[in-house]
Amino acid sequence: MKKTKLSHSHRPSNTDIPPNQEDEVEEEHHILRLPNRIVLEFFCKIPTKCLAQCKCVCKSWRQLLSDPHFTKSLLSRTPTYLLLRDTCYLKSLVIFDFEKASDRNMFEFWDRPKTEDDCLTKLSGDRNALISGQVIGSCNGFLCIYNDWPNPWRLYIYNPITGESLTLPTPEMKCSFFCGLGYSPISDVYKVVMFKYPSEGPNNKREVKVMTVGSGVWRTIGDLGFNVLGDADSNGVYLNGFLHWIGESCKDSVSIFAFDVENERFQELPPHPSALKIKTIEIFNGWLSIFLRRRGVISVWVMKDYGVEGSWTKELEIEKASDSRILMSTNKGQVLMLRDWEIHTYDLGTKRYRWVPVNGLPLVFQEIAHTPSFVLLKDIIKG
Repeated sequence: MKKTKLSHSHRPSNTDIPPNQEDEVEEEHHILRLPNRIVLEFFCKIPTKCLAQCKCVCKSWRQLLSDPHFTKSLLSRTPTYLLLRDTCYLKSLVIFDFEKASDRNMFEFWDRPKTEDDCLTKLSGDRNALISGQVIGSCNGFLCIYNDWPNPWRLYIYNPITGESLTLPTPEMKCSFFCGLGYSPISDVYKVVMFKYPSEGPNNKREVKVMTVGSGVWRTIGDLGFNVLGDADSNGVYLNGFLHWIGESCKDSVSIFAFDVENERFQELPPHPSALKIKTIEIFNGWLSIFLRRRGVISVWVMKDYGVEGSWTKELEIEKASDSRILMSTNKGQVLMLRDWEIHTYDLGTKRYRWVPVNGLPLVFQEIAHTPSFVLLKDIIKG
């Protein structure tokens, strides 16, 4: 029997497949034959909310978004967003697209129906990891969450995009503590590090405990050689394989202490000349940074060459900021600010603030710089 090649000009007579539907099937077939590198470029350019929906489009895309090599490549190309955790009643998480919000036309916003805001993506997942939980670490799309209700306190590793969570064994630490979640690109493992909040008395021993995610075992690697400055919320800030704290050494000198996630050792970085005035350290535009406040002005200093003494550089200065805090910088050179729990942008050229309307923004929230990730927990667990 002679085979007929299907084309738009020659279709078989089939009442079960209308012509238009057949076109859609054929078109979908060509899309699914795109190489993974092209699909990766496509996925990098669409919002996280739409990307999550792509898993439901077809089996091949679902498999791609579950493949560890593809999801790691996608993570490396994904921009950073703000993750907002409602600290009042709902205990919910939302992703805030600050780039889209900063471009918003105020008049167009008021003319639109006040339903869901396209700058916010609500996330749902493991309620046990979120109720009364506090985010105490963030790294490569994974969160470390401390939860003291309803049972004795627990730690979770949580991916808010996939909704997966992993309960960690509770270490023998019955007092306040500092914590950090970090990643070693050398061994390709994630680790949690903990040590006690300073206390008085003869038992003021500050053991440092480390767990490789997936091992289920806390290891004591020695005693802490410095006092962390700041309150109990001063948890480790991750950058390029290191967790960072501001601390005071036994010599009463203030420095930045970096924990090497791979080698599990602390090292001291050259401090900023005004180190005595700072209590926290941040990441700003991919640099280790500190924010100095004086008379209503915030100065942002960044370490341009990591670990190099004398590389601290004043990146920007924001005026009339006594009641504000810096959240992010946008691609257009604006600085996203939080003032009285409302979002504003600050223009470095005109030195003026502009209110950014956002419908559905939590009244009070904890903000975390976050890179959405589709990497599955099973792909980061190492013994």
